[in-house]
Amino acid sequence: MNTILYISIILLGIPLRVLSAIFYPIVFLFRCKVLLYMSKRVQEDDEKRVFVMKNGYNKWKLYLHPYFWMFTLTTGLCDNYSGYEWYKKNLRVKWFGEYAGMLDLAFNNPDEYFGATIIHKLQYFYLCYCWQALRNSHWAFSEWFFREGKWQDNTVKIDYCDPPIGSIYKYWDIMPQLKWDEGNDGGKVLRFQTDDTHVSEIWLCTHLGKKKLTFTTRKGNSRYMYCFAKIVYLRPLKLKLIIEHQFGWNYWNGMVIFHFKHILRKN
Repeated sequence: MNTILYISIILLGIPLRVLSAIFYPIVFLFRCKVLLYMSKRVQEDDEKRVFVMKNGYNKWKLYLHPYFWMFTLTTGLCDNYSGYEWYKKNLRVKWFGEYAGMLDLAFNNPDEYFGATIIHKLQYFYLCYCWQALRNSHWAFSEWFFREGKWQDNTVKIDYCDPPIGSIYKYWDIMPQLKWDEGNDGGKVLRFQTDDTHVSEIWLCTHLGKKKLTFTTRKGNSRYMYCFAKIVYLRPLKLKLIIEHQFGWNYWNGMVIFHFKHILRKN
């Protein structure tokens, strides 16, 4: 049943991506009003990691308002419209210089930090479109309708782990993953754990291997998370193939995950 549900959610993402690519320019025009509308009515439960309605508001009324459906084509309850500082960093610096790290604040504040020209505004829209409409399309839709919340205590089981527990996976919630120098999901150089890496930073390092967890989400459903990360060195070609696979539900918030990355880099 888990597999059928998982495939169904992934396939639903295909038409949703198309809708996001088509309608996001409209969402972009109303982005601040959409966020304000939702923030007044909805908040995230930090403990359970799901959306909850604020007192005095009804969920069914949201579905009658166009701002809610615009919200589903964004990246959720945040004003990070153009992505993190590491996302398309070269373009940010080239186009906006010293303001590269504060674009959302500058473009969505009545008192802008610089005199934005029409070209600047188009460039900002391009970054927002790439981040919200293409890279993370319909993220809020998945959060709203399919997020099941974090794992329940004492429900986590490690089905298998390679390398075994006791090596780099002495913490059950460290999963095989790729982490990069400029940000969790972006950069040119992989970030690995070193002897002086602080414990709090271990989760931000690359870990190779494969691992599968099963757990119960906050909504009471039994789910799984499978992760695989490997580097294949193609020495005759002076290249390396960096692989990352992630399937199932994220134990952190009960969101469906799908990563199928194969990246070629110079060795």
